[in-house]
Amino acid sequence: MSNQAYAWSWPKHPMPGLGYQEIIPRALTTIGGHVSALSWMDVNIPSYIVKYDDSNLNFVGLMQLKMVIQEVLRLYPGVAFVSREALQEVKLGKLRIPKGVNIWIWLLALHQDPKLWGPDADKFNPGRFANGISGACTYPHAYAPFGVGARICPGQSLAMLEMKVILALMLPNFSFSLSPNYCHAPHFGLLLEPKHGVHLLIRKI
Repeated sequence: MSNQAYAWSWPKHPMPGLGYQEIIPRALTTIGGHVSALSWMDVNIPSYIVKYDDSNLNFVGLMQLKMVIQEVLRLYPGVAFVSREALQEVKLGKLRIPKGVNIWIWLLALHQDPKLWGPDADKFNPGRFANGISGACTYPHAYAPFGVGARICPGQSLAMLEMKVILALMLPNFSFSLSPNYCHAPHFGLLLEPKHGVHLLIRKI
């Protein structure tokens, strides 16, 4: 392993959206800042994710890598809120919602509710997605990093593919840890993003 480390800050994406430019920094921050994340990945993800065989490019461990990405999106979704308008009067338990009212859903609360995700809802545990989203929580629609229903993000499949490829190329070749200069301060705007950027120490393996 190289003995050189580099302080690194990921630039913000110039346009609103949820793609690899937003998620990769969160994934690397989570991986670099949680001992449990590093331990889980050491055990469950092969040291080589991308394997070259003549002219073929094969991926191994992609299921585990997908689980890591899903867990990062659960803890740090791209947007803090999603909203829906009631097209007719709706009654939710004892709550009456009139027609035309905008309903704002706080994804951070939804994604970390122990009633939905279990007692470790606030912990990094990619293994919860071993049996898919339906096996990770008691109500599958409680997982909505790309939204749900007819308004779900049309680019989610492309974003997931981009993240898999980028992380598959980076993780076997570099180690990541948080820089002492990193300040954890999520900013709630149109997107959920780090207020002071992401600062990591990267070492070549």
